Amino acid sequence: SAAFNTYLDRYGAIPGDHATADPDVASGLPNGNGNGRINAAEGNLLLFKHLEAAGLTSGLKEANGRILNKEGKRIFYRTNHAGLSGHVLCTVVSNEQARQIDNKLDDGNGATGNFRRLNRTNYPTTPGNSTLCSVS
Repeated sequence: SAAFNTYLDRYGAIPGDHATADPDVASGLPNGNGNGRINAAEGNLLLFKHLEAAGLTSGLKEANGRILNKEGKRIFYRTNHAGLSGHVLCTVVSNEQARQIDNKLDDGNGATGNFRRLNRTNYPTTPGNSTLCSVS
């Protein structure tokens, strides 16, 4: 959230959606479409390229056109996603981590509240991963 909002304050544009990232941020940086929303193409990769070029993130890796966090798990942004309004950050975490985060910071239900599973269902009690989303 801090990196996203700093970019917005600094450049007056949404990272990933920034239509003039080249030349505003860095020469050769791919531009977004500037429509005020973050689509899949912008939120899978471009947003993170904009944040990194602005010096606001580091340590993220690219694999198959997607961004992975420091633990090697997928992370992405969208607008109005997983039943949440606004700019939504989603990342893959273990089912247990997702349940713990939601219990501590929200209502503990993967289908409702400010933290939700991508598929809007309760957290499994079995090993595996959940895509956890929240408004940034």
